[in-house]
Amino acid sequence: MGPENQVRFIEALVGALDQQGLGFARATAEATGHPGCHPADMLKLYIYGDFNRVRSS
Repeated sequence: MGPENQVRFIEALVGALDQQGLGFARATAEATGHPGCHPADMLKLYIYGDFNRVRSS
């Protein structure tokens, strides 16, 4: 992955956001459940998919 790759832009963009101010909070799982994905990681995936016209259901 080169320095001009869009993934680096997405990482910097989401990293610069005030995630707490936007209402992103890490979901806590029950004692018997698996910990959830971090909301910032999910946002990165969503932006990457939008840039590349990847749709999922």
